[in-house]
Amino acid sequence: MFAFLVLTAFQKEVPNDPLAVELIKKTTASYKKNKVYKIQFTRTNTSVAGKVLGKEKGEITVSGAQYRLVMPDQQVICDGKTMWAYNKDSKEVNVYDYDEADDDLAPNKVFDFYKEGCKVAYLGDVKSGKQVLSSIDINSNDRKSNITKYRLVIEKKTNTLKRWILFEKGSNTQIAFTLDKYLTNPVIKDGYFSYSKTDIPNAKLIDLR
Repeated sequence: MFAFLVLTAFQKEVPNDPLAVELIKKTTASYKKNKVYKIQFTRTNTSVAGKVLGKEKGEITVSGAQYRLVMPDQQVICDGKTMWAYNKDSKEVNVYDYDEADDDLAPNKVFDFYKEGCKVAYLGDVKSGKQVLSSIDINSNDRKSNITKYRLVIEKKTNTLKRWILFEKGSNTQIAFTLDKYLTNPVIKDGYFSYSKTDIPNAKLIDLR
């Protein structure tokens, strides 16, 4: 689930490509300056041969450690302490104690996947129209994670994350999130990052804490 999208400072820098580290820092700053932001995106599953296996739209709204992810078949709501995961097919809302360390796709970790020992590589620039897109690979060293590598595609002039790709362990598919629209400081209602029965009516609540 995406991503989506803010870098927290890493504790110890490992020998990595300085160009990649500098670009990550600049992109981090561009997101952290906003109290709230919303990203509308397209999620695409692609085989290693390049065949598109599935595509769907979604959006994520983020404020610090809090976020709300909305997809056609699911919603994930997190207030930084509790997570509510809604599945449209089962009409169930599962409730968990939230631990960002166990959340591969937590927004605050999109840039914070490289820890001590992770390798960060700058792959170079590609021109797309008037934009210059820089690609960075972050190889995970977390053996518990299903994600082995993250690829970030960043627009150099605005330091905007345009695309992020997940490479899963033992999988022949790639999951890509492409940014469609980026909204800074959107107006959100009180309690938006908490579950409410009025938001998801007729759903069964299952407390797994």
